[in-house]
Amino acid sequence: MIKLFGDVKAFAAKANIQVLDKEKKETMSVPVGFTLLDQKVRVELDVTQIKSKQLAEDDVAGLKQMGLAQIVSIIRPDKKTTYVIYPDQKCYLGTPMSKEDIDALESNPKIEKTRKGDH
Repeated sequence: MIKLFGDVKAFAAKANIQVLDKEKKETMSVPVGFTLLDQKVRVELDVTQIKSKQLAEDDVAGLKQMGLAQIVSIIRPDKKTTYVIYPDQKCYLGTPMSKEDIDALESNPKIEKTRKGDH
């Protein structure tokens, strides 16, 4: 995914991620914050903002009570590690990237861009 940004070295954006079923009906949506700086990516997620009929309110309340509702993921290709941070718990987990992820980072995929309209 990082390669999609090409020469862009830094940006911040908010996105609403939607999951659709086979009939293209939304089954889940969640606002997410993205930040990129020199190929390092930060993704911020608030579980309490997820809208899904499949996620029970009690589950969300339980995560919030345990301090696990706020999640920050930091992808560090330079260290070949992904960090998952739980700010409310003041803790984090560092996980080495899989061989597949490392291979994807080191590959040079062909990316074609097509302009879809003027903004």
